[in-house]
Amino acid sequence: MLWARAVVEILKFGGHSAIRTGHNIRIGNCAIRIGSSCTYIPLILMGLPFVWRGDRLIRDAIRMLFFVVVVSVANAARLYLMIVYLAKGMPWKYAHDLINHLTYGPIFILIVILWLKAMRRRLAKKSEVVPGKTLS
Repeated sequence: MLWARAVVEILKFGGHSAIRTGHNIRIGNCAIRIGSSCTYIPLILMGLPFVWRGDRLIRDAIRMLFFVVVVSVANAARLYLMIVYLAKGMPWKYAHDLINHLTYGPIFILIVILWLKAMRRRLAKKSEVVPGKTLS
């Protein structure tokens, strides 16, 4: 799995000895299985409609690509921290669940806030009065 391979490389870059076997990562005495829910694909799929603005296709595509990259980098950092803390003996509810809640929720809330700001700007532009034109 691509995510497991990426996380192992990040762990090695961080100075940890990690081994990947299929979807599993072993660091010290700790073994972690990277499943599909660990990839934040559901968050990306939930966020994409909020990222789409209906602008020119290239602008929307760039915005969506940027969003996917930012969420993926945040997720890689989350997985790195989770695995390191688990390997140091931190309980699962703190190393996994707490870190997950501290990243997943705020990312989605930020997406919705940015979408609301964009919609407000779009409505403000549409309601501007153009000099010399009368409203009918």
